[in-house]
Parts: sequence; structure tokens; C-alpha cells
Amino acid sequence: GFNQLPLYGHIMAGRNAALPSNSAGPTGGRGLGPFLSQSAGTDKIQKNEPIIVDYVASVEAYNSDQTRIFALGKLKDELVKAHEAMRTIQNTLAEKGQPGVVTGDLYQLALDMAQSAGLAENFMGYPVPVPFIGHGVGLELNEWPVIGRNMRVPLEVGMTIALEPKVVFPDKGVVGIENTFVVTPTGMERLNRFPDDIIVC
Repeated sequence: GFNQLPLYGHIMAGRNAALPSNSAGPTGGRGLGPFLSQSAGTDKIQKNEPIIVDYVASVEAYNSDQTRIFALGKLKDELVKAHEAMRTIQNTLAEKGQPGVVTGDLYQLALDMAQSAGLAENFMGYPVPVPFIGHGVGLELNEWPVIGRNMRVPLEVGMTIALEPKVVFPDKGVVGIENTFVVTPTGMERLNRFPDDIIVC
């Protein structure tokens, strides 16, 4: 998943976003085929299903990664509560992500919080979760360090990291959040400005 696409984004909706695929990320999708799974498919977006929009912007050659959830009509309470849990995980990791904190410890904290929320089985992919919760971002979309299992990299001031906690519900869809942060002496400062709320149209 490293050094593949300079600019990128995908939109997936409902159960199609929750299908396993060859993706190295937490979401899958049917898309147009097995080699372009994280892409728009041919099904129409339905009411009351989550629409996940994951996209990258570039400013002066530096990338910023973010994900938002949209819906045509209100989502089920289960999905809304899971989305709120992912926001809480993101915000907690940003608060704890100070210089010297080891990336693997942040990953474990995210897993523990997902477990406490009753979402461990679906956290960061289903049926096989990916072993990370975030990644460096800069001139490339995916850079070091990785906030992942067994990663022992201490955070340093100035590192720029995308945190992306997500939950995959088979036959229902994907909810979660992603924002880009920069490590400061007191924690991670968020760079993206678009609201984290589910946007219901």
C-alpha cells in the first residue's frame, strides 16, 4: 500500500463497502472488480445506509487524508453509536499522542477502547482486521510511522499522522472517521477542518 497513488479517494456505500477485498486498508468493497475494489460500483446508493467518502487533498505537494460518513436519511442507532465510538478513539489517541509515546501503545489503546465499546470483532476490518489504526502522511499518502501492532516507533514533534478508526458491519456498511494530525509537544493537533459528524442529506 505504500508509494502507489499520489492522489486518491473513494466513495462506497452500504453493504458494498463492507465486502472483503484485496485492499490493504480496513475497508473493502466490490467496486468495478477485484482489482479496483475500493471504487464506485454500479449499485445505486440507498436511503439510510452509510456512505463512506475517503479522500486526499494536496497543498504544495503535501498530502492530507480524511474520511467522512454521509447518508441519505437517518442511520440506524447501532451505526451512529459506532461512529461516535470511533470519534472518541480518534480524539483520545490525539490527546495521548505526545512526543516519546510509542506507536504500538497507541494502537493497543485503540484496540482496548474498541473492545470496551463492544466493537472489537468489527474494528478496522471484517472478517480480518488490518493491524493498524493510523499512518504517517506527507509527500506520499502512506508514510512512516505506522500506528500499528508491534510497531515501536516513538512519536516526535513534527510527525504528521492520519488516524483512521473505522468499524465494518457486514451487510450494513462502514462508519468511522479519519483526520490528519501533526504531533506537537502537548499532543496531536488536527489539521482537517471539516466537521466529524455524520452528514445526513
